[in-house]
Amino acid sequence: MEIGGLHADGDFHTGHASVMSETLGQLQEIFRRVFGDEEISLNDQTNAKNIDGWDSMMTINLMIAIEKRFKIKFAAAEVAGSRRRGRTSARSSP
Repeated sequence: MEIGGLHADGDFHTGHASVMSETLGQLQEIFRRVFGDEEISLNDQTNAKNIDGWDSMMTINLMIAIEKRFKIKFAAAEVAGSRRRGRTSARSSP
């Protein structure tokens, strides 16, 4: 039995890997839709430098799509800083 990504037998790592894989797949779908490129394959090296057309407007479009899909909200400072850092952080919406 699986509860929130954890298996009842206590196999945290398998459950965690499954949740991470599912999340990465969902993010990849978002990236492909936002950038209009079915060939995008997300990995640890993915950033604005290696995806054609990734500019500040695309960052905003991407973050809006992520917010909608995962029902989270990025703070304005996180959106502004994400381009400099090459990553984002999120908090749950109330």
